[in-house]
Amino acid sequence: MKTKIKPQTKFTLKIFFINKETQYISTKKRQRISYFIQIAKESEIEKFYIRVSYGKVTDVFGKSTKAFNDGEYQTKQLLKEAFKCFVEKI
Repeated sequence: MKTKIKPQTKFTLKIFFINKETQYISTKKRQRISYFIQIAKESEIEKFYIRVSYGKVTDVFGKSTKAFNDGEYQTKQLLKEAFKCFVEKI
């Protein structure tokens, strides 16, 4: 009998500033990432990178694999839309 691995969601946000500094936030709480997206000043930011890891899942072939969504975004609005889609059914 096969057991399915329960996915555990992890959120990672990297903010790349114009002055070449980087801020890295990694957490299991969706609200913390939402807060950092909300307070970010778009005039100081070059781009955002977000990754939502869902943990290990079993695919249709019975293999255990990591499931995630990620992407780089230039504007805060695009980042908000992507984040909303990534956590839609969690």
